Formats: sequence, C-alpha cells, structure tokens
Amino acid sequence: MVVKVWKQTFNMVKENPKIVVPFFIVGVVNSIALYLIWMAPQRPVSYVLAPIIRAFWGEPFLHYPLNLSLVPKLFYFANILIDAIIGVLMTGVAIGLVKDAYVGDESQKFLNLRVSIKKYFLLLAVWLMMFGFSLLFTKLTGSMALLNSKPLLAAVLNYVIVILVQLFFLYPMVMIIIDKIGLFKALVNNFVFLSKHLVSSFLLVSVPALLYLPILVLQDKLQTLVRWFSPDIIIFVLGAGIFVILLINALITVAPVVLYLNNRKDN
Repeated sequence: MVVKVWKQTFNMVKENPKIVVPFFIVGVVNSIALYLIWMAPQRPVSYVLAPIIRAFWGEPFLHYPLNLSLVPKLFYFANILIDAIIGVLMTGVAIGLVKDAYVGDESQKFLNLRVSIKKYFLLLAVWLMMFGFSLLFTKLTGSMALLNSKPLLAAVLNYVIVILVQLFFLYPMVMIIIDKIGLFKALVNNFVFLSKHLVSSFLLVSVPALLYLPILVLQDKLQTLVRWFSPDIIIFVLGAGIFVILLINALITVAPVVLYLNNRKDN
C-alpha cells in the first residue's frame, strides 16, 4: 500500500507540479528570514533587529563572528512564527491542490487559498497542539542526564519525537480541508483513521524524515565545521536544512492526503 501511495504521489507531483508551490513559498520565506537574520548587524536590517539582539544578548553578538553563533537561535524563533502563519496556510492550500489533482478538477485552484484562510484558526489549532506536544516531550527528554552528554543522540531523539507527534496529528488538517468538518470531529476521525492505517501512516512520515538525519549530524558537528572552514558555514547548514525540510514537508503532506483519498474512494 505504501509503495502504491508513493508512486501515486510522485506521479501526481510530476503531472501537477503546482502542488509543491506552497512548500516552495514557505521555503522562500524561511530563506528570506535567514538572510535578514544574517544581515542583522548591517543597515537597514540593524534598525529593527539590532536593538532586540542588544537587549537580550548584548552588543558583542552584533559583531562578527559572535553574531553568527546567534543565528540558529534567532532562526528557530523566526521559523516558529513562519510555520504558524505562512506554513499553516500553505499546508491547507497544498491539501486542497492534492484533492483537486486527485479528482482531476482544475477549476478550484484559486479557491484553495480562500478555503485555507477561512479554516486558518482550525488549522492553527491543530498546529499548536503538534507544536505544544513536541515542545513538551523534547523538554522532558532534555532533562535526562544521559542525553546532556550526547548532543547528537538528543537531537535525533527529539526529531523522532517530533515525527511521532506529527504522526498522531497527521490527518486533522486533511479532514478539515477536504471534509470541511470542525476541529473536534476532525481529531476524533483522525484517530479512528489512524488506528486502521497506523503502519502505512508511520512509514509515510518516518521514511521521508530520514532525509533530515545528515542535517542533524552537520548541526552536531557545527563547531568542528566552523574551525575547519569559517563561521559562515552556519548559514550554509541552516540553508541546507530549509531545502531538506521543504522536501520532507512536501512528502509527508502529499502522500498521507493520497492515502486518505484512496481510502475515501474505496469506501
């Protein structure tokens, strides 16, 4: 079943490349955010970001190379904001585009953004639950003494936790957009559907997520890379992460929608 879904997914994207446009939009916004954070010490960006950095971290972090050591943390905060606003909207649009491609309906392509905006707060509620549980569990693992001495193991475990949380909230957004139902019903139906397709859903999420493991390794070895090359390598690693996350998000959004639509069609 999983192989069939992946084949359908790749064929669908090949025939309807507009499906991945929402993910590229998020990637572009993240890239712009990374660039602006990198340029924080320089005008005109410094007019906005420099006072914030100076207030929370101090003047030294506005000067090279310390400014680059702060980039990952600032980008993390920016990424949360982008995901909560742009990412949630674009996920809704992508789900609608997949449905249109699945049924061969091209007439609704401009309607999907309007539907996503209309359902934004429902979609945001699902995202907030995923983010909240991910943050809670990663904080709990962060308190384990063993993981404090093994940062790479901690990073991998935290990423696994994020993937598992995403798995258990995989279909509410799909159901809100496709079935046009409320949050509570979508959550209930999600767990019902997931209980019947747990293994397939797990593989559809976990296999693409393996693409991020090299980025985790690079992040763990970041200080070594800085010594080997230069502090600017931090920007390269974060930039590569944006591209990889784009691919992962596209796969773990489109493929589960295809699985859900297949099941809907069969029933």
